[in-house]
Amino acid sequence: CNQLKSIPGDYWYIADEFAPPCAFYLIGGHDKRVELEFLDFNIDCEEGGELSIIDGWELNNQFFPSPNDLPRNLYDERYCGINRPRRKFIASQNAALINFYVPIKGQGFTLRVKFIKNSLPCNVISITHSGTYTLKNYGIKMNCSFSFIFPSIIKTVAVNVGITSTMNFINIPQRRESLQSFFRKQLTPSLKYNSQKTGRERKKRVRMLQIDVEDEREKEGSG
Repeated sequence: CNQLKSIPGDYWYIADEFAPPCAFYLIGGHDKRVELEFLDFNIDCEEGGELSIIDGWELNNQFFPSPNDLPRNLYDERYCGINRPRRKFIASQNAALINFYVPIKGQGFTLRVKFIKNSLPCNVISITHSGTYTLKNYGIKMNCSFSFIFPSIIKTVAVNVGITSTMNFINIPQRRESLQSFFRKQLTPSLKYNSQKTGRERKKRVRMLQIDVEDEREKEGSG
């Protein structure tokens, strides 16, 4: 009953007898945020039923993005009872996780999922297999991260992080890293950079990290 949802729409869950704990992993495009709205809700509290929403994903007992990187205190919210949560939940990035346990047969919930525009994407979780990606801080003091949910080969193209330069980019030596996949029960690959400005900088400077990503499985298959 653990499912990956990447298409907007209405989803529902109705518990069978002896239903186990389940999860919905929600993910949109890199420039999207997850918006959740409950249309119907009935999970018995006295029997230990509960639904929790995590702003991001939990994989292998790790949270992505890190709670320290989230821009607000909205990391884990829990609900039970017969009254549906009234307000909409909007994730900080393109991913959110719903964990739920519905102990009584016939109970459950209906959920509306939307993926809304994120004009300043910073923390991103990716399930795409290849491409070139750029992380920026948009001149704002904040940390950003990029997590890949597949075995990856990462090549750094350009970086401008933590130093002041007259160039738009600072080219660095090509370096490849072979990363293991969450689905192999290893740590989920993740890149993070600190974009905080030094005290000597008076202007807002855009910090960035640009990388090329390849799916390690496709490279092995072509060889």
